[in-house]
Amino acid sequence: MTLIKEVADKYSLKGIKAGTYHFPSYGEISLHSMSLEKADRLFASGFPYLVEKKKRSDDTQL
Repeated sequence: MTLIKEVADKYSLKGIKAGTYHFPSYGEISLHSMSLEKADRLFASGFPYLVEKKKRSDDTQL
């Protein structure tokens, strides 16, 4: 299982694989099917398993 595309474009998982888990502070979360809005809320609340991907700068032209 993997994150849905819109979530995977913005975040990666750290130390855990996509699936359904019960987290004591967050409840049951299906990482493989959560929306981008849910991922944004989790990240903002300090969810330790989501890491925001760095944005690529398209300003570097040769």
